[in-house]
Amino acid sequence: MKLRIVFGIIIILILSVLLFEIKMKKDQVMLKQIDELRVRLTNSMKIPDPTLIQTTGDWYYLDHISRGLVSYDSNQQKFSQFFAQSWSSTSDGLHVFKLKPGNKFHDGTEITPKDILWSIKRLLIKKTSTHFPLWDYVLGCEDLKSLEDECSGLFVTNTGDITFRLKTQSDSFFLQLASPETGIWWSGDLNPQTGDLKPTKFSGPYFVSQVNENEVVLLKNKHSMMSEEFPNSPKAIRLLKIPLAETDQALESAQVDLVIRSHRPFADKPLDKSVRTHLTPRSTILHFFGAGQTHERAAIGQDLIQSLWQIKEGENLVSSETFLPFAKNFGLERAEFLAELPEKSDKIIKAVAPRGFLTSNFKRKILEAAKNVEVQLELEEIDPTIWIKLFSDPQTSEKYDYILSSYAASERYPAVQLRYLTGSLASPPIDLKLAENTELTTERVHILRNYEKWLLRSRQAIPFLFNSTSFLYREGFDLGEQPATDAEIELWRVQSRVEL
Repeated sequence: MKLRIVFGIIIILILSVLLFEIKMKKDQVMLKQIDELRVRLTNSMKIPDPTLIQTTGDWYYLDHISRGLVSYDSNQQKFSQFFAQSWSSTSDGLHVFKLKPGNKFHDGTEITPKDILWSIKRLLIKKTSTHFPLWDYVLGCEDLKSLEDECSGLFVTNTGDITFRLKTQSDSFFLQLASPETGIWWSGDLNPQTGDLKPTKFSGPYFVSQVNENEVVLLKNKHSMMSEEFPNSPKAIRLLKIPLAETDQALESAQVDLVIRSHRPFADKPLDKSVRTHLTPRSTILHFFGAGQTHERAAIGQDLIQSLWQIKEGENLVSSETFLPFAKNFGLERAEFLAELPEKSDKIIKAVAPRGFLTSNFKRKILEAAKNVEVQLELEEIDPTIWIKLFSDPQTSEKYDYILSSYAASERYPAVQLRYLTGSLASPPIDLKLAENTELTTERVHILRNYEKWLLRSRQAIPFLFNSTSFLYREGFDLGEQPATDAEIELWRVQSRVEL
């Protein structure tokens, strides 16, 4: 009898171990390198001009094919070396960068101080960058006409160091150097007189192998330091041109593996079970952007904004009463936001949005919110490529009062977000450079808050909801540890997921 009991206990133990091993294997996954990752990142397949980044997708595109002197470590929230081996800074705005030995473009060509100098000089000459007006910071380079011209605020020393002299000390200077706007390009791809860029060599973790109207093939750059840090990053990334309104269908039909876009509230139908969704923090600003140069556009008042604030979809949409989503100490309060708007909106407001940006249900809710306060919101939807051009066209105000838009903001340096929301056609009366610092003193907070009030009062940019960015991807893929602080996507972290 005892022998039977002991034998039974042994059998139970063996079965328990086997069941535990089966469960462990079921819960385990193996991550493998992807041969080719198919992505819908942006609408245009043309290599974006780093001095004129027009969409968030363009920013991501450039971030994968170019790199700068420094990079930003999202996990540790600090700037780190990239092409720069080290740097020194003084309180009077002098910054000296010593280059790492062995920096190379994707084809093995050495990255020289001249390449870095000309890439940055191009920004100072073009004066069109949408996030950072570097030309307003560098001392003594205001009269640059060609890349071969010299100036006292940007030069290479006898030892090959890159030296900047800034007019004022600014923490966002390093954010500029870590952005795709200051990615490094081969000087041979730059016209020294016009500054025109025709890229053939690439400094990013990927390089452009093929490009046509409908797709771009990016191949892994074996000379990039990113390849050493992420050895299992995809061997190739195929960027596909897919209309925004057709992205869900493209995912469900396996035409594409990954889509990056704003979260689409009140979707007309749920996504297929084979599609996974990763939502970023609510960092996307849905806003009305004042069309053209005139401030005499139709008024958006407290009544319409408060009605729009009532539109909610669970936890994904929140009212924009702080103006910026990451407004911890520098944003507006609800009463301050509303105080800058007239009490009543004009009866007719003409706006335009890119086709596919709003689901039909979300558009209906926006129009209903307007109707509830007796406002006739005429909301036209047009092709996204035409829509983009409206932002820089002074004549846009002849047809529309506002351009309905979104912006994936970052919690790093609110002045940068406010400058982008201003647009290139407006002339703000407040200088944001004085507020570009990680230490938000009383004076800097005052500048930021006044700038937000000016944007509302001038009808230049009026946020109404904060949303999330969606990373939609097919079953069997793993996004890796994407930056959690904002809406960035780093495709070199993506791998395939195999369950054991």
